[in-house]
Amino acid sequence: CWTLGEYGYLSADFELADLLETLCDTMERQFGEEDTRCWIMSAITKLVAQLPQVPAQAVEVATKYAASQFVTLQEYCHEFLALAKRPATMVEVLPVDASCDDLEVDPALGFLQAFVDQA
Repeated sequence: CWTLGEYGYLSADFELADLLETLCDTMERQFGEEDTRCWIMSAITKLVAQLPQVPAQAVEVATKYAASQFVTLQEYCHEFLALAKRPATMVEVLPVDASCDDLEVDPALGFLQAFVDQA
């Protein structure tokens, strides 16, 4: 699922909307592990960030599973629903192909110094 969310836009055979619909439908299947739904929800969120508008089917799926007994899935769904209300923010925090971006690491963690001083 992560691969579809991250690289689905590269598919020559499927449109993003088709991939999204398939993932939304897949959420309704029975799984041995609830983590599977988390991976699917993550992919749904990433794909929606690449679409011009938030599809109703994705909102329906997230709304349904936001009440899941599995807390991690609840979190993924609530995050999606919050971002869906702010599409520009969704695009900003979930850019296309971001897994290849280099991250700057501050090994000294200087940005935490004020917090440490306060403690």
